[in-house]
Amino acid sequence: MESVYVALGAAIGANARYWFGFLAKASSQPFPWPTLAINVVGSMLLGAFSAAAILRGLDSHWRLFFAVGVCGGFTTFSTFSFEVVDLFYEKSWRMAGVYALLSFVLSVGSCLAGGHIARVFLTQPHQKQPENGNPFGK
Repeated sequence: MESVYVALGAAIGANARYWFGFLAKASSQPFPWPTLAINVVGSMLLGAFSAAAILRGLDSHWRLFFAVGVCGGFTTFSTFSFEVVDLFYEKSWRMAGVYALLSFVLSVGSCLAGGHIARVFLTQPHQKQPENGNPFGK
């Protein structure tokens, strides 16, 4: 039954990725910004969901559906990896480096921001904040 939750979420995430790429005309872009945007948005959603799941005590079925399924189907790390290698082969080393660096910094930063935003909106004023500052409550 758990794989059904993952499959349903992945179908939603993969279709969202397809339509975003289609509408952004991803295949005709000189810089792979649509993939970058998908990874940044997906990282932010995963960060926000993770914080919300901890704050609201969501069960593992929601994690399987959203984190593994939707975000896993939506984000495109394998596509990102291919695009970096492809840029290197095309001798666009500088663009490959900039793309890899932006993808890393913006995606990790978005994940952190998503967790922080979820905590700000979902934490009651009287709730104690984690002492270590970890937005995911670990």
